[in-house]
Amino acid sequence: MFSLSYVGKLLYESIETVDMGAFECMESMGFTKFYAFRYAILPVVLPSYISTALFNFEGNVRYAAILGYVGAGGIGMILNEK
Repeated sequence: MFSLSYVGKLLYESIETVDMGAFECMESMGFTKFYAFRYAILPVVLPSYISTALFNFEGNVRYAAILGYVGAGGIGMILNEK
């Protein structure tokens, strides 16, 4: 739950800071809001989102390994057996 809210909050903040000029231009050309978002906002936000999501995933794997190693089960338990 924490990871989802963390990544979601950072995604929301990055969308909020994007320059809306391209979005408004596409809307004035007749694009729907969905397509204007897809082609104007998403390419700007996507690298930041992927970076944050991968960083969070790596942290979750690391935390699971550490907890498992000290006895809480999970990935670390398997690593400790070998």
